[in-house]
Order: sequence, then structure tokens, then C-alpha cells
Amino acid sequence: MLDESPQMPLSLWLRSVGLENPFDEQSSNGSEHSGSRHSSSRGGNSRAGSRAGENGSTGGSDGGSTRRSRLGGGDEIDHYLNDVLVPPEDDEERKETVYTGSTVLALTLAGTCVVEAPYAFQKCGIFWGTLLFGILAFSTERAFHMLCICARKTGSNSYGTVARSSCGGFRAHWMTSALEIGVLLFLMVHFFSSFNRVIKLWLNSFQSLIVLPEQWGLPAFLVLMAPLLIPKKLHTLPYAWTIGLLNVAVFTLAVGVLAVFNFYRNGDQQAQAQNQESNDHEDGGRTVWDIVEGFQSLLITFFASFNVLRIQASLFDPTRERMATVVHQGVTWGASATYIVGIVGHLCALAHSPRQDADFLESIEYLPNTGDDSLLFVYRVCHTCGALAFMFTFPLVLTPCRYSILELFESCYTERQCLEVSDCQEDCETCTTRASTAATGNQHDAFVLIRNGTVVNSEATNLLPSIEENPTYDLLASPLALGLCTVGIMIWAYLGAVVVPFIDAFYTWVGPFMVYIFAFVLPALYFLGLKRPRQGISVEKKNFRLYARMLIFLCITGVVFAIVDIVKNLPTA
Repeated sequence: MLDESPQMPLSLWLRSVGLENPFDEQSSNGSEHSGSRHSSSRGGNSRAGSRAGENGSTGGSDGGSTRRSRLGGGDEIDHYLNDVLVPPEDDEERKETVYTGSTVLALTLAGTCVVEAPYAFQKCGIFWGTLLFGILAFSTERAFHMLCICARKTGSNSYGTVARSSCGGFRAHWMTSALEIGVLLFLMVHFFSSFNRVIKLWLNSFQSLIVLPEQWGLPAFLVLMAPLLIPKKLHTLPYAWTIGLLNVAVFTLAVGVLAVFNFYRNGDQQAQAQNQESNDHEDGGRTVWDIVEGFQSLLITFFASFNVLRIQASLFDPTRERMATVVHQGVTWGASATYIVGIVGHLCALAHSPRQDADFLESIEYLPNTGDDSLLFVYRVCHTCGALAFMFTFPLVLTPCRYSILELFESCYTERQCLEVSDCQEDCETCTTRASTAATGNQHDAFVLIRNGTVVNSEATNLLPSIEENPTYDLLASPLALGLCTVGIMIWAYLGAVVVPFIDAFYTWVGPFMVYIFAFVLPALYFLGLKRPRQGISVEKKNFRLYARMLIFLCITGVVFAIVDIVKNLPTA
């Protein structure tokens, strides 16, 4: 509820536009009761109060006291609210755009699929790859919409809270948290493994200019990307994400040039090999398990884009319409770039070697003294853009993993302070925050103000507070905790990708099974469990419920195929 927000109670918001609070007595009691609390909570129904403090400070108790001191008189209140609703032209909040959020989402999709998409098309073929790719892109967009709706109900800024809220119960809470963090940590290892292979190609093409052992290539790039790992708002790095997408585009163009070169160099050999392969396979196509394996390889990379909630929390006034635009544009741009990379990479690998299991990275590897010297510049551009695409994508993949880990530790600390909200009757600070975030148990309507000053119902918005503004969750607002968590994740990912490659191999087996559960099933189940409004359900919500049931059915089918595929690939004595 907005009237539970200590900085900006509902009465003050409504007074700024000349309206009276219909719950004035309740609002005044709530404001009086919350006067000694910290600044903004991160609850789903306390969003606007938290968002209102963003201009005054980036968070913390000092910023909260500053904002409270500015609310002394009526004129100051009106002036302050006008500054919040219509920020000055030079204010950082004006730099938040839908384009930035769409670019971030698109780069997360395209950057993580640079290596996996060609491999998926090699296993599936162009026809089945295109069909399954379209289904996966559409399912991802629908899952994003449902995830945003679930996040609004749970008051969450990360996927972890939504996943844990889907199960409920103490044991389910811990089990879901452990599996969710496991998926994200294994995903980081898988990302580092692909990143390390691309860096080795880059060092090989620049071996005449750069003398650096292969084992030092990945640490060197990690040092270069350190400025991008510092937690910042998304609007401070729009050019970085745009450059990342441009690197993906240039990488695709360079791979296309190499594909043409390989085709003309090995044309006769490729034709003979393809004829021989077609004679060996009487069915003239791929097996079902080849298609399943390729689809699951692509599925793993699509899960990396679940930083959509962080994008939502960083946008100014992330209404449902704005988030729908961000999700649609982000998935469209990212899926289109990924599809083009997959097709071009598949053709390049096919021109290099007719084998179905041929490695895409081998087809773009620079081999001296084999006639490739004339295209040395193209190889260098290809490898450099591929490495930069991974480098700019890594902070976006890291974000959901980092905040989910910190949120788990913080939630454990909160539960230790007060196991049940009813025990202290919402007198303590932690329970107040937990009560405000429990949107499913709060039947009151909350009102928020969007930029033009119109009072709207929170059911039409997706407003969420910024994670940095929450003083109750100290770990999430602590730069030291963020830094230590980042270093820990990087060390774990490096060890799993370079020192102990078995971890990455293990994830390729069990990863798709866990992705089915966390990426699609849990948001769909939680969405179906949401209470329907008394006035009925809109056509949009009815459609989303149909999509949720379809997603659950497809995921159950995918889980069965994933389990059978794991059993088939188990080593035999």
C-alpha cells in the first residue's frame, strides 16, 4: 500500500493533484505507525513511494532522512512531487528509455547464443531449427510477461523470489532456492566455457602481435570487463549495450565471409561428402534425438535472459505497457540476431566440414600456412567481435545470479529475525517489509502516480522499486556484498570452465531439465494460482492463462525428452 510508505503516503500523493484520500483515517494511521521505519520498502504495493525517492538519493537511511526533511510544508510537498513526476531535462531519470531496456534484453539473448545457436542448427537442421526456434522465442516472450506479473504480486526485483513464492512452505523455499542458484551458477560456468574457447581463437589469430599464454587470456578479459561489473543503473551504460549488439552484427558478417571462403575452397570435397552422407542415411534426415539435443542446447542460452526484472526495476515508471514494449522489442531483436547468427554459423560449419557434429568454432579457427593468410584480417575481426560480444554480455548474465544469491542470504536473515509476521503484529521493521511485499494477501487497491500526474490503479502498472533504495535488505544495497559476490561467482565460473571442465559437461546433461522447471513451469504455475478479480478477467489475462497451460504441457513433454536423452547419453561399461 502507498499509505504504508513513510516518505510519500497516499494522502500526500493525492493532495498533489487536488484529490482527497478515500482511506484518510487508515492512511494517517499507517503513516503515523511507519514514521520510525527505514526508507522505502520494496513491496509490490509500495512501489510508487520507493520510486519517488529515487531523485533525492540512491538509497539508504541517509537518503530517507533527507527526503523526509523535504516534506515539511505543503508548498515543499507539491514542489517535490512535481519534480518527481516531471524530472528536469538534465536529470538522470530522463535518460531512462524503453530503447535501453530493449537493447539490454536483446544483447543478453544474442550474446549468449553466439556459439550455441550454430550448434543447435547443426543438430536440428534449418527446417526443424527454424520451427523450434520460433516456438522457443514465443514461449520466452510469454514467460517474460507472466514473470513480470508474478513479480508485481510478490514485490520482487529478482527471479529468485518469484520462484520461491511459486512453491511456498519452508522446505520448498530452501529446495527452490538451492536449485535456482544451482541453475544460475552452472549457467555461469557454461558461459565461461564458451567465452574461454572464443578467447583462445582470438589469441591464435593475434599470435604474431600478442605474446600471451592461453591460460592467461580469460583472466585478462575479466580485468578489462571489470568496469562493466560495477553495479550501475542501466541508463548509465546504454552505449555499452549498443556496442555489444554491433559486435554481434559484425561477428555475423565476418562469419558469413568465412563461410563463402570455405565454400569456394572446399566446394568439390563438400559436394562429395554430402552425397556420401545422404547415401549412408536412407531416411535423408536427422533423428529425433538429434533435434532434441539441438533444441536443449539453445534452450540453455535463452534462460540467461531472465534479468528482465532488473530491467523493469531500473526503468522509470515501468508500466505494463512500457514493459510489454520492452519485452516485445527485446525478444524480437535478440531472437532475430540469434537466428541470423545460427543460420550463418551453420552454413559456415557446413562449408568447413559436412559432419553433422562438426564444431562451429573449428570452422572459424585461423590456421596459418593453409591459404588463410589472405583472410587474416577477417579472422581477427571475427574473433575480436565474438570476444567483445561475450564481454559485454557477461554483466547481464551475472546480474540475476548475483542478486538471487544475495537475496537468498538476506531472506534467511529476515526469517531468523521474525519467523512469522503475525507474531509481532507488524511492529518490527523486517516484518513490515515482508507484510508489504506479500501482495497476494493484501486485498486493498493501491494507487500510484505516473509521470503525467494521473492517478491509476496499481493493477495497470508494473512499478517496482530500485534494489539500491532498500535499506532493509542491507546485503542488496551494500557495495561490499555485491563486490564479494561478484568475485566469488567469477572464481567459481573460472574453476568450472577451465580447471574442472566436468562441471560444464554435467550441466549440459541436467541443465535443460532444470531450465524447463525454472524458466517456464514455475512462473506459469504461480501465474495460474493468482486470484482472479471479482469483476472478471480481461481477454488479455485469459489468453495468458491459456499460454501458461500450453507452456506447462510443452515443458512436461520437454522434461520427458530431456530425461530420456540423459539416459541415452550415459556412458556404458
